[in-house]
Amino acid sequence: MYYEIKKADSTLFAAFNRCDTVAYKKFFVDDLEFYHDLGGLTTSFKSELASFKEMCARGSNIRRELVENSLEVYPIKNYGAVEIAVHNFYHTNKGEKEKPSGTYKFIHVWQHKDGEWRISRIISYGHDSMKND
Repeated sequence: MYYEIKKADSTLFAAFNRCDTVAYKKFFVDDLEFYHDLGGLTTSFKSELASFKEMCARGSNIRRELVENSLEVYPIKNYGAVEIAVHNFYHTNKGEKEKPSGTYKFIHVWQHKDGEWRISRIISYGHDSMKND
């Protein structure tokens, strides 16, 4: 299960880093709940997708990288798994070199249904400061 979630995480964020909405949307359930300590609660994947598209349209490239040794995966009986880890974000404004945005913590609740892993709940926290300028 650890390697399945690690692979799903990697594929999800490869799509995120490319702003590939088609690949990105395959990783979420429709009734997604996304709890973000600064952004608040998002209660559907439709809202999350709109936010993702808006972020990508701004033109500053955002890149996410998992902190390798931080990944923890635990089974949830008759449902899926919980992923707990830390990730680094980087941004590149137009005409500039890539800069670190910050290091943050997250929890993903993955639902395993019909042979596929999809995220149903996200908790993203530790955003004491975000450096995107």
